[in-house]
Amino acid sequence: MGGGANSLSVRDTFEPRMLNQSLISPVDTRTAFLQGGYDLHALGNSEVYFEALFNNRKSHSNGYRQLSLDYARGSPLLPANLSTTPVVQNAPTLITNGQPLQVRAFIGFGNYRTEVDLDYNKFLGGLRGSLPWSDWTYDTSVSQAKSDASYMFEQFLTNRLAQSLDVVASGGGFVCRNPANGCVAAPALSSAVVGGVLPRNWVNYVYMPDTGNTTYKETTANFNTNGSLFALPYGKVRGAFGLEYRRAEIDDTPSINMQTSNVYNFSSAAITRGKDSVREIYGELEFPLLSGIKGAEELTANMSGRWTDYKSYGSDTTYKIGLLYTPVKSVTFRASQGTSYRAPALYEQFLGSTSGFLAASGDPCNNGGGDPSSVRARNCASEGLTSTFLATSSIQSNSIGGASSGLKAETSKNKTIGIILQPALPAIIGDLSFAVDYYDIKVDNGVSRAGTGNILSLCYDNPGFISAGGFCRLITRAPAGTNRSLIVNDSYINLSSSNVRGYDFTVRYLRNIGPGQFRANALVTQYKEQSGKVFPTDPLVDSNGRIGAPKMTGTLDLSYKAKQWTVHYGMEWVGRMSEYEFFGENPATSTFKMDTPNYYLHNYSVQYTGDKWSVTAGVRNAADKKPPSISQGFANRVGNAPLYSGFDYVGRSFFVNVNKSF
Repeated sequence: MGGGANSLSVRDTFEPRMLNQSLISPVDTRTAFLQGGYDLHALGNSEVYFEALFNNRKSHSNGYRQLSLDYARGSPLLPANLSTTPVVQNAPTLITNGQPLQVRAFIGFGNYRTEVDLDYNKFLGGLRGSLPWSDWTYDTSVSQAKSDASYMFEQFLTNRLAQSLDVVASGGGFVCRNPANGCVAAPALSSAVVGGVLPRNWVNYVYMPDTGNTTYKETTANFNTNGSLFALPYGKVRGAFGLEYRRAEIDDTPSINMQTSNVYNFSSAAITRGKDSVREIYGELEFPLLSGIKGAEELTANMSGRWTDYKSYGSDTTYKIGLLYTPVKSVTFRASQGTSYRAPALYEQFLGSTSGFLAASGDPCNNGGGDPSSVRARNCASEGLTSTFLATSSIQSNSIGGASSGLKAETSKNKTIGIILQPALPAIIGDLSFAVDYYDIKVDNGVSRAGTGNILSLCYDNPGFISAGGFCRLITRAPAGTNRSLIVNDSYINLSSSNVRGYDFTVRYLRNIGPGQFRANALVTQYKEQSGKVFPTDPLVDSNGRIGAPKMTGTLDLSYKAKQWTVHYGMEWVGRMSEYEFFGENPATSTFKMDTPNYYLHNYSVQYTGDKWSVTAGVRNAADKKPPSISQGFANRVGNAPLYSGFDYVGRSFFVNVNKSF
């Protein structure tokens, strides 16, 4: 229901057609792949080879739209009982033809459709072989890829809405004052119109498919070679070296209506167009330092380096150093340390200026933010917004690529330390191995868009709320004395830093049982830190254990293969998550549902493999496990469920895959 603390007399805001919205878009994919080679019997037993990939993907989705239809002061389309209503605002809107807005009708228009049709082609040709006087091999290739996609949104056109609302009385009805383009007069305001009963000829005039196009091209050329360099007492030093060049180009051309902001209450968008290229030189060396002696069954060092030079962002060098040490056959230690460097992708750099709108109901401070004792309500109150506040304007969301605003390249440092235990067990018990790895990854200047809803939540639900700090720096609220509307900057930005630390625990078991073989693999990840900050002066916020960042996750895979049959069971586990501590709430007394329990998914399949074909059938989410529910305002949601990749929103599903090789 609408109204809340404002005590407004409004209708039920739920509409059955809202349930027709797509959560997961249906996709129709067609793929053809061809590869081949020809042995030249020359140049070191070289082979000329090629690959060709053709892919077409069509998808569509349904959404729900509310139409805000603005009737101007004195419009003949207003019923007599509303014609003297005070103007809502003493200014025209986009569709009131220069007159102040008198009545805004929130119409349940219904479902709309979006479609994407994408063609992707890739061609590759190369030459590979070995040098006859050594163990060195080489591989050089050139590839060209192109993606060409059209995207369609069903849209209301602003100019046609305005034209249709500018009417004069005629013959007991209304006609457009300007009949150009086959104008159809808008319907007179009535309860049926508010309920979504609209004349079909008017809808056909103001509402239509609107299509844009995106092309992406990439050319890649590379050469790499590897082999032995020289001998050490315990083995040969091996090396791998290579060169690579990549050139990419993007051209996203929205429809002319999107470019000219002629789509009503929807995103406008400018052309996204740009190109970049990168040159890389890389090398890797492996040194067998010790082998087969007491206290050192194996000691191997690995070093690699890469020089990267982006035309857009300049050059940098990265490295990785690794060490593998096996003192006895059943115990192995491993460690590595390295860096990375990534320039922003073309879309992140060159995204054209885009603006969109979210419904006014998405303002976190509607009704003062809800429960007066909540963090959100206290933050809203600090901006002078009371429990009677109700947003009347849509939330404007602006975004643009970062190339012109100084978006920096992304860098990272990472290190891992691990141990592998492989005890020698009797054959009747089987083979068992256990590994523990500690990892510590720090990303600086990570390139990201947080999402408008997420930015609002991260700002207003933060106990350390600062109106100009953290994610709040990306939000502008109109000053007191106005309608206090919101503008959100959801452009690509650099996150000052993000840190992830934790442990991976891996168990593998293999044993012959009866006529077949049993395999078990289990992986459990324990996060010790998942922290980050947007700007250098912000405090570091650790989200470990919060919704969307579980402290523990895991997978289990069990399979048994006998002759041509394989039976498989898989389990996925997401540990419990909670927002209570972050928001200072007591779970026992809080009126909010702010946590999720342990979540498990179970999958089963069976496979039969023939000489050149195989058939696999199975069920995903066999128990039909639904995502848990939480209260509104504490995380991005799908319905009442938090939006998290580890949850299944489809439910139990069955599948059959057939593979045939020729």
